[in-house]
Amino acid sequence: MSVGEVTGRHSLRVFRTDALVAGDTTPRAQFDFGTAIPSNFVFSPDGRYLYGSSYYTGVSNIFRFEIATGRLDAVTNAESGYFRPIPAGGDSLIAFRYTGEGFVPTRIEAKPVEDVSAITFLGEQLVEKQPWSRTGTSARRRRCPSRR
Repeated sequence: MSVGEVTGRHSLRVFRTDALVAGDTTPRAQFDFGTAIPSNFVFSPDGRYLYGSSYYTGVSNIFRFEIATGRLDAVTNAESGYFRPIPAGGDSLIAFRYTGEGFVPTRIEAKPVEDVSAITFLGEQLVEKQPWSRTGTSARRRRCPSRR
């Protein structure tokens, strides 16, 4: 399950059904996603992995969570994003890809991607390059080069 705390932190937690029925709410495995929400996680046919999406890297990518080890791996590294993965047999998933024309079902390989880094937002770059952008609206009007 996906659990959101009042602090804004989110985690993916895996429980045994028989333990829950007996009143034991201790997770069998879990991963802390920080402030990113884990969504649409589903089991692989062999029960070894959970596949789902999260904005953990700043864009909705597909992740594979290995239950036995607690290891989380990205299986996509997209600019536009993917969501709602469905295991399709072997190392294959069907996921929806965001496009300008809408959501497109796409077959992807469910193998870890090694080079994944968080995206940099344009606003983040602006704040770094233009100190005036850190202040409030009235100060921005006074200092904005385009309004001089």
